[in-house]
Amino acid sequence: MIGGTRSGKSELAERIVAGSVGGTRRGDGVDVRVVYAAVLPARAVVPARDESWERRVHAHRERRPQSWATAEIQGIEELCELLSAARGPVLVDSVTSLAAGLVELAPEAQDDQLERLESALRSRSVSGRSTVAVADEVGMAVHPATALGIAFAEVAGRINARVAAGSGRVLLVAAGHVVELYSVDRVVPSLGLTPHDDPGRAPE
Repeated sequence: MIGGTRSGKSELAERIVAGSVGGTRRGDGVDVRVVYAAVLPARAVVPARDESWERRVHAHRERRPQSWATAEIQGIEELCELLSAARGPVLVDSVTSLAAGLVELAPEAQDDQLERLESALRSRSVSGRSTVAVADEVGMAVHPATALGIAFAEVAGRINARVAAGSGRVLLVAAGHVVELYSVDRVVPSLGLTPHDDPGRAPE
């Protein structure tokens, strides 16, 4: 679930998960209640919890059913551990916060971390455990004015691409409206194009 600020992506994700839940325990007693994974930025950049922050947190909590469990996590390692352990649906909001912990790493180290996240998502999908991830589409806003801002936007974009690669469906939310997105590998063949063709030219 990807979108800009105040696009409605978090609320839609919560509605989708809530509509797919049948109970909190399986017949064998395994806990399958929804886990809401609240991803916090790296410890060095956690924002101060002022009144505005607390209001937003309260609004999110009020929308969620009381039966859901909430886990506050920081970093890809903690997120992957949660994804592996949770037996029921997991709602991750927001994976963009992971960028703060990756921005200072070398590209190779970033790739290793993102590969682990993509693998964790695929494993849940293969085992039939649903995961809904919320992400900010940072590349469609004002161009960052600082080198750190540019680096953050680039890492966030890479996170979105890897999470999308490990997902069965990708939805773009804008102004409360939803569009389903498709991978380039899926779309290009359907248009009759090759990677070297001119996208502006109609297929013969």
